[in-house]
Amino acid sequence: MDSTWERYSFEAGSLLFLMMGDRNDGGPPVGRDIDGGYPAGAISSETFEWWREILASYPDKIIISAHHHMLKETTVGSAN
Repeated sequence: MDSTWERYSFEAGSLLFLMMGDRNDGGPPVGRDIDGGYPAGAISSETFEWWREILASYPDKIIISAHHHMLKETTVGSAN
């Protein structure tokens, strides 16, 4: 697993923690530029792919994902 300032992981016992930081240099989140009122920042596409790859690689692990913004299409409020 690679680590950068915007994504890293660590293990504590049987838990795998995935830590993701948001980027504030990419403009508004998808679908929020028209209506405005959007929170600053979003995770990068690279970080999202990193997260997906780790989930697929460790299907039997307990994984805790920590991030400031919702990941796209993972909650009711993040579909756009």
